[in-house]
Amino acid sequence: MTRAPSSLPLIAKEFRALLPIWVATMAALVAAFLWRRNSFSDLGLIGYGAGVVAIGAHAFGHEYGHRTLPMLLVQPVTRWRLIAAKYLTAGALLATLAAGAALVLRADGFRGNDSSRFIILPIVAAVFAAPLFAMICRNTLAGAILGTSGPMTLWVIAILVAWMAFAVPGEILTARLVDRWVPLALFVCPILGALTWRTSGRLEAVDGTPISLSLPNWLGARAGVRRAAPWRALLAKEIHLQQLTIAITVVYCVIWAMGMVWRDSAPPAVILPLEAVLLLYCLGLAIVIGAVASAEERQQGTLDVQLLQPVGAWKQWALKSAVSLVLAVLLGVAMPAVLITLMAPVDASMSTRAALATNITLVVVVLTSSSLYISSLVSSGVKAMAWSLPVGIGVAIFIQTSRSAVVLFSTRLGAPLPADHTEAALVAARVLTVLMVPALLWFGFVNHTAADHPLRRTLAQVGVLAALIVAGIAASGMLI
Repeated sequence: MTRAPSSLPLIAKEFRALLPIWVATMAALVAAFLWRRNSFSDLGLIGYGAGVVAIGAHAFGHEYGHRTLPMLLVQPVTRWRLIAAKYLTAGALLATLAAGAALVLRADGFRGNDSSRFIILPIVAAVFAAPLFAMICRNTLAGAILGTSGPMTLWVIAILVAWMAFAVPGEILTARLVDRWVPLALFVCPILGALTWRTSGRLEAVDGTPISLSLPNWLGARAGVRRAAPWRALLAKEIHLQQLTIAITVVYCVIWAMGMVWRDSAPPAVILPLEAVLLLYCLGLAIVIGAVASAEERQQGTLDVQLLQPVGAWKQWALKSAVSLVLAVLLGVAMPAVLITLMAPVDASMSTRAALATNITLVVVVLTSSSLYISSLVSSGVKAMAWSLPVGIGVAIFIQTSRSAVVLFSTRLGAPLPADHTEAALVAARVLTVLMVPALLWFGFVNHTAADHPLRRTLAQVGVLAALIVAGIAASGMLI
């Protein structure tokens, strides 16, 4: 007599894989709830949507990232039990996140007639769309991106078709879709569920790491020809790691061009807020560049091989940091500035534009360095991106708290520092950039080349960074 195999090991495996993303998303919601009066609730909801979809995609995508799909498929367990364990674990985590988001919306007095769709729609995308795209693309990141951008693209196409072919105003169609999203979801979700079940039933273990984007090999050497160019090879490797960055840049250029072409003719329902798109692109691209720079090497299993190359580890890290920062500045600041100048010239003085470009560059450099540091601590780019938002919210709250504490302490000493003024904030941004970026890059190098990441060392690094923030705020007040 044999006992039926237990499903607890399968559930425990899925729980370990999804727990880091759940913790990061819940941390963003907790920060949004505690500091909801400081407009952090919107950032918390953005983190909720991104984290929920990432969990849905990672439920299947982590098998490809960790190369455990062959071991999963050879288990003496029926395929439906494997899929059920994934959905059961992901569903439990998604339910807790939905409860947290509902608490934030209720406490913040969310603006809107039906806030439930802001909670349910990301869950629907995470359950029905993200796993399907993750299995098709064999990648968590692709599943998360397509799981959200796919439905949005279909929505825009439907509005444009109705406007061009049937002269239906976009506002009317948008209102109808929003008001009838429940029956629409009941119609679409079974179709996506059937496709997901069919795709999961035909999963096959394919050797090798999936490549989401392949750059052309125009400048590559001929077959059989070997050239000793270690620096060029390292540079090509770093650019190859940034394939997602190139894809996001191409998509941004297309969105910007469409927005400029259709700004005067398209219905208001599909007019793109180009300023918001620009801000999300600049900040998001900086996070993506830093997140994939270190963690993707660790996930693909090439980090140990790279450290054995006949090039010093510090030189490799210096090249990695330089490529990340240069790409962030060129693609996240310079290229949008050129597009704005060519397509929509800004009526502003040269000094104003130079000051704005300088401030954006400082923010992008700090975000890239911070994301690169987080990337050196985790095992995949998805985890680094998931942790970037709650960490950023926490740092912003710490900076505000430290600024208030410095002003209060200096006032009691009889020499108040103007740390709460706009000029002091600008000076603080420059001082903090000078202090933080070298420290973040150095700590990232230490973590990148280390075999393990003990908690004591990470806490010591965080303590040093916090001390630098406080010192930078105090120094900025003294410089005014």
